[in-house]
Amino acid sequence: LTELLTYQKVMDVNFFGMVRCCKAFLPIFQGQSMDHKHTGSRIINLVSVAGLCPMEAGSAYASSKHAAIGFTDSLRGELRPFHIQVSTVNPAFHSTPMLDHAMELGPDLLKSLPLETREKYGEGNLYNSFFLLHCAVISLLNGSLRFSRVF
Repeated sequence: LTELLTYQKVMDVNFFGMVRCCKAFLPIFQGQSMDHKHTGSRIINLVSVAGLCPMEAGSAYASSKHAAIGFTDSLRGELRPFHIQVSTVNPAFHSTPMLDHAMELGPDLLKSLPLETREKYGEGNLYNSFFLLHCAVISLLNGSLRFSRVF
C-alpha cells in the first residue's frame, strides 16, 4: 500500500539519520577510548517498540525502526573493543500531535485509497488493520499492553 518514496523518506530520517549521527561521533569516542582520556562512552539510540513488534498499517515506519535496531545491535559488537556501550531505548506509543493526527486521519485515509486497492485488499481488511492498530495504540497509552526487550 505504501509508496516507495514514503519508505525512502522514512528510512532517511529514522534509519540513515541515526547512522549519520553515530558516524559523526564515533571518531571522537574511539579517539577518547584509545587515548584513555575517557572510558565508558555510550551510544543510546532512541528507536521504537514498532521495531520490535511491528503492526499492520505501519510498514514503512516499522521497517525503518527494525533497521535501526539491527544497526545498533551490529554496532554494539563492532565497538566492544573500544569499550563503547551501544544500546537502544524502544518506547511504546505516546500521545503526541503526530499520533493524534494519524488516528484522526486514519479512517479518511482508508476511504481515500483507490478503488482498485480497496478491492485488492478488501475494504473490511483495511479497516480491520486500522482498527487493530488503533486498539493497540490505545492499549499502549493506557498501560494495559507492554513490550520489552532485554539484552
